[in-house]
Amino acid sequence: MGTLGQIAAIDIGTNTVLLTVAEWDGKTTRVLRDEARITRLGQGLNRDPNFLPVAQERALAVLKDYKKIANSLGASKIVAVGTAAFRKAKNAVSFVDRVLRETGIHIKVISGDEEARLSYLSAAHDFRDLERANTRFAPTLIVLDIGGGSTEVITKSGGVSMDLGAVVLSESIVKHDPPADVEISAMKAEIDHRVGANLVFARRDGANTRFAPTLIALAGSVTTLSAVKQGLVVWDGAKVQGSVLTTGDVDGFVALFRRTTNEERSAIPGMVKGREDTILAGTLILKAVMKAVGVSQVTVSDRGLRFGLIYES
Repeated sequence: MGTLGQIAAIDIGTNTVLLTVAEWDGKTTRVLRDEARITRLGQGLNRDPNFLPVAQERALAVLKDYKKIANSLGASKIVAVGTAAFRKAKNAVSFVDRVLRETGIHIKVISGDEEARLSYLSAAHDFRDLERANTRFAPTLIVLDIGGGSTEVITKSGGVSMDLGAVVLSESIVKHDPPADVEISAMKAEIDHRVGANLVFARRDGANTRFAPTLIALAGSVTTLSAVKQGLVVWDGAKVQGSVLTTGDVDGFVALFRRTTNEERSAIPGMVKGREDTILAGTLILKAVMKAVGVSQVTVSDRGLRFGLIYES
């Protein structure tokens, strides 16, 4: 099959706006450009259910730049989706209209189920060697997407989107720097409550196999943990893709992040600027999901639902 052309996929999340421009021939991709910029579009949504003007300006500036990048690389198609923050913000429609007027980019607001499906599609394609034949003795592939406003957990048989995100959790609970013990306990309690209530299907799927399930985790919190583990002063997605985090790694990160300030975390080699204040929450979510599905390690994906958008094009 010949190349279908250059496709630009944009994922507009609560914390980050991601762009991938790639050639896709129906089987393989050749990435021409990969960008991730933190805009914190969902800033303050736990207090005021509207996108703040300053947050809209940050996101709009990035989208205008992404449009220029896509055009310069000859993208014949631009697909853009909005996730948890758009599902929550009362003024999301007006922002979508403004983006269309000023950039020509149409943002499709997708449901949590659709977000989960696209994330699974991306991971199942990129790690298809880990997804064995459909037999009751095959290890179950479980995909975890920790976002700023929601977290998705998906298997081949189904999935769930939880109203549990690293940004929302941090903004609604953490008031001290470093966080107080009572705040950490409150985050853990909220995470455990939602994970315990929602991951019955994943535990069941994992129990129906002879081997331990394989957990693939994607999105910024987890890729940042991989970069910190490897001490990546300069981002290298190839080193992050397919890397492994163990329960020991995750426990060590929790211990480190709970005793350090935002400023101290931001100076850690590999820490992505703009994630220092939400990385503890993201790490706690990862730890809880790993425990819930019964795995001692997680494989990291540097890709995500934007690749799912490309694979469907």
